[in-house]
Amino acid sequence: MRAWLFNTLAGASALLFFATMGLWVSSYWYRFSIGYAQRPDNHWVSRTYGIDVAAGAIVAGWRSYRRPTPPPPDYMLELGWILGCYSRQELEMPNWTKGLWFKFAIYRTSDSTTPMLKVPCWALALLFLILPLIWTRRRRNLRRLKTESVPNGPPRFAHPMK
Repeated sequence: MRAWLFNTLAGASALLFFATMGLWVSSYWYRFSIGYAQRPDNHWVSRTYGIDVAAGAIVAGWRSYRRPTPPPPDYMLELGWILGCYSRQELEMPNWTKGLWFKFAIYRTSDSTTPMLKVPCWALALLFLILPLIWTRRRRNLRRLKTESVPNGPPRFAHPMK
């Protein structure tokens, strides 16, 4: 049972590694976004949650903003899931994507607060590579143990009674 579970986790981790590598390479030509917008509550506080991938970094964050007055009745608020894929020519890459290191920042204005966490794609790729490397090493050691013969003794396939 434990071997089956470890093999499954190592396979899933390998798939996530290759998906992260593909996302990392393509993020230098495209910007991917996924988000969710919530309806304002009684105090007209709206929240938007999202993940962006651009220029080799994954940025997760949310934005909470307060409206001083209710919007007009014909105001259209984008609610639900928001998906986007933008080419590099359509959209200039934002400043938060620059750099290859981790970053946590909280941007504040008079009516909004936006905490963001940036994780470089190389860090996620290395994280997802750990289990497949352990699996490969274990598999290699098991094969080596199966092919070794007993020192100063008969080979494994020989039977003592023959």
